[in-house]
Amino acid sequence: MSLVCVGSGGKTEQRSEHGAEGARLDAIDAALGGHPMTRLSWTPPSNDVSVRGMRDSQLEGWASEWHTVLVLGGRKDKLRPGDVLGALSGSDVGLQGNQVGKIEVTEQRTWVAVRRAVAAKAAQALDVTKIKKRRFKAHLIR
Repeated sequence: MSLVCVGSGGKTEQRSEHGAEGARLDAIDAALGGHPMTRLSWTPPSNDVSVRGMRDSQLEGWASEWHTVLVLGGRKDKLRPGDVLGALSGSDVGLQGNQVGKIEVTEQRTWVAVRRAVAAKAAQALDVTKIKKRRFKAHLIR
């Protein structure tokens, strides 16, 4: 088991500036009999760029390869996963099957996992493509 302390470098004096997170990690160590757990640390690049401001290429090892597209339509609109997959893999959009992941249809919303490389294209396409003769709003969740 390991704990991740982002930006700390794993040093006690630096963890104290992270406030409650450093104290929480110390409390976990104490509760486990005082034996420190293995900690992984990650520090943003030295040019003081926040994680949100980093390019995808800089976060390659940390970012997920999947993004989620939210479609504002669900079972009440008689949507099925096959309908959404058909809209994404149709000739207008042309996504491959391996670029689309889990499609979860709830009562009023549909959540679609798509590869990061085609996420914007999928969200835009679902926003303008008709599914079951209707258009549904679609949003890319990052």
